[in-house]
Amino acid sequence: MTGTFSIVPYQPPQESAVLTLWNRTIADQFPMRRRLFLQQTRANPSFRFDDAAVAWVGDEPVGFVLTRPHRQSFPTGERYQGTGALSVLLVRPDARRQGIGSALLDWAHGHLRRSGALQVRLGAGLEHTFPGVPTTAPAARSFFEHHGYRFTYEVSDLILDLRQYQRPAKTDESLRQAGPSVTFGPCQPGEEQPLLDFVTANFPGSWWYWTDRRLAAGDREYLYLMRHGSRVVGFAHLYSSRARVIGPSIFWAPRLGPRYGGLGPIGLAEDLRGRGLGLALLCRSLEHLRDHGVRRTVVDWTDLPAFYAQVGFRVWQSYWMSAVRVL
Repeated sequence: MTGTFSIVPYQPPQESAVLTLWNRTIADQFPMRRRLFLQQTRANPSFRFDDAAVAWVGDEPVGFVLTRPHRQSFPTGERYQGTGALSVLLVRPDARRQGIGSALLDWAHGHLRRSGALQVRLGAGLEHTFPGVPTTAPAARSFFEHHGYRFTYEVSDLILDLRQYQRPAKTDESLRQAGPSVTFGPCQPGEEQPLLDFVTANFPGSWWYWTDRRLAAGDREYLYLMRHGSRVVGFAHLYSSRARVIGPSIFWAPRLGPRYGGLGPIGLAEDLRGRGLGLALLCRSLEHLRDHGVRRTVVDWTDLPAFYAQVGFRVWQSYWMSAVRVL
């Protein structure tokens, strides 16, 4: 395709066209559903329509870009001040190498600067769509490197068929040593604030943000807790097709079959680490998903594949993570 292109801010009437563009371009690996697209755009209270733009050739959309200026204010969120994210940059294959991608990137950088960002990262952010650049897209990596981005490490999404899951024998011994005061189960009414306090103390930043967001959305039963007596000492975010919030672990659920689920983030209090209880929390979380009908499940955005391999997870897809780029 050749022709003069224009870039215009995204508006709701363009939704169907952008979804079609997306799924004609990358649906084999990243199939986009309307519900997820809405969650990532106009159903998100921090989204503004001029955070995204569409490239057009005539009446055909050929490119799409989505930025994430940091507008959220929440406890422990100071680390995000001054940093924006480039969440998505998509160009139709037959429209590449015509300057459209570069023009969309320039537009995104300008919008982030006008929104107060001093620096930008690819993908990663509070409400990311991708952690970074998929390793299946080396041309995209070269494109961003040409525009001043550097890549420093890799992360992966992992996948497990729970019909093949078996709890490691050492987990039973860890639980025996921990004693009957260690219990597990979904977050109960009245445990919302203790859970948030636990996350604040142990995992400040995006994990607090997502926990609070899920509580507000009514997903309390998908927040799985580990307790020591009445104290919250561990947690895991769980997802299924019935969850009200679509978490990153189930973004690409159409590839997983109808009985899909997801897990993550997951974390344990610092004073209990090194006793095998993190693995125990993982096992009990997976067993909870399995007992509620989930088969294939995903853990997203981790650089700890060996830890999850203990229960059978394998790498599903990976991403190159970028360093922060000054705007």
